[in-house]
Amino acid sequence: MDDQLLRLFWALPLVLAIGVGAMLLLKRLGIGVGPRPNAVGPASTPVVVSSTPLTEHTRAVVVEFGQQRWVVFESTAQISVHAPAPSPDQARP
Repeated sequence: MDDQLLRLFWALPLVLAIGVGAMLLLKRLGIGVGPRPNAVGPASTPVVVSSTPLTEHTRAVVVEFGQQRWVVFESTAQISVHAPAPSPDQARP
């Protein structure tokens, strides 16, 4: 019993130190969960381009964020966001 307790006593801090070291390494390399500040591009404020009522409880809203336009469908049941199709000038080689 004492032998197992001794192994656990030094193994647990070792595993925690390895985990913290791996976390710091991934953070330093920029690999991780969550949005990166420059992933979308420069920050800009969303601008509502148009808002069209579809039914009594549903609206279609076109929102421009930077150089992209998004279609947002709002209703009392849910909100649905649709990404824009890439334009020919934004096509990647």
